[in-house]
Amino acid sequence: MSGGDIGADQVPEVLRLVDLKPYFKITILECLDNDVDGAFVALRQRLRQLADNRGRALAMRITGEVALSESDNDDPEDLTILRTAGFDRCYAITRQRDITIRRSVTGMWNDLTVIGCA
Repeated sequence: MSGGDIGADQVPEVLRLVDLKPYFKITILECLDNDVDGAFVALRQRLRQLADNRGRALAMRITGEVALSESDNDDPEDLTILRTAGFDRCYAITRQRDITIRRSVTGMWNDLTVIGCA
């Protein structure tokens, strides 16, 4: 066995799809402010602030973040894709949290938050 190899007794059990318990929620917000751009920026800032909060997790890390709009991105191809989907602006952030499932069992929780404005 070479230095990078692991023994058969160290190979983790294969995770079955039936054992996954995905959680999905959609919230639709309506902007009542006349300054849609300012409201969108404020919502982005609040979502980033919430994503930075570790809460009861053992550890947390932001794994990705993207903002697409006329003011955030000058890549015409990205803006074309955004407009084709029916949005003027979009923001997405992903994070991973290490959590305690039971006393001595830990797991990883992946969060994805996406907001779009039409």
